[in-house]
Amino acid sequence: MTIRSHSQGAALSSVDPALADARQQLSSSRTAALDAQVLLCHVLGVPRSWLFAHGDAPILEEQHRAFRALVSRRAEGEPVAYLRGFVEWFGLDLLVSPAVLVPRPETELLAEHAIAYAVRNESRSVAEIGTGCGAISIAMASRLPNVEIVATDVDAEALKVAATNLQRFGMSERVRLVPGSLLSPLASPPDLLVANLPYLSRAMMMEVSPEVLHEPRGALLGGETGVELYQEMLRQMHDRGWRIPAMLEIDPRQRAALCKLVETVFPGAGLGFEQDYGSLDRIAVIEP
Repeated sequence: MTIRSHSQGAALSSVDPALADARQQLSSSRTAALDAQVLLCHVLGVPRSWLFAHGDAPILEEQHRAFRALVSRRAEGEPVAYLRGFVEWFGLDLLVSPAVLVPRPETELLAEHAIAYAVRNESRSVAEIGTGCGAISIAMASRLPNVEIVATDVDAEALKVAATNLQRFGMSERVRLVPGSLLSPLASPPDLLVANLPYLSRAMMMEVSPEVLHEPRGALLGGETGVELYQEMLRQMHDRGWRIPAMLEIDPRQRAALCKLVETVFPGAGLGFEQDYGSLDRIAVIEP
């Protein structure tokens, strides 16, 4: 694989020196080397493996300028996913923008458990509440060809990103996007609810890294305690008489608060937890 012809501009640097300069500029980041490599690959249009074998390869002036601009933005804390315009998640290259939260690796577990639950229980319909860029619904649609999937979000810009991703993966006919808050867009109960709603408390927001602060606050802050949106969703389920299973992504520190909440709204309901890669309770499984 080769980068663009030198005839398109003068060579200003080469791969190894450019990466060394970037690592120095990003030295405050724990992922400085990886960030530098990923951004240079993005600019050059090559895989990371190419960099390791072509440290002396020249970089054109225009490419070096573009790379340095991205590195400067990364040094200010802007997420790499926003700089590239996409993120690899669940084996998918999902488009993202500052209008949506960048899907986390932990959320892949929510998608996997939801898919397994739907298969195990022969679910015919699933609703994702707060779809953002559409990641979870696209993952489910890719593995559940015979399940009807509805995805909701209160943010119009997020739904535009989700619609673009659905179109890219040929899922526009498989996932129905509907605008609205929590359960309000749903006319009837699905067989399974899946939600990764904003769940950070105000105190947790004070602890997040500068990078996270570049993401939409409305996709992060769940209220004073962080479980307010889940509380409202469960109350809407109760008021509608929907005794259906729900899978929720939470912060592990919210386990006790969620247990109390579920017992208040649905006394005696089944409640279990699935753990993340750090063996922490990350996914709540509620069966009223």
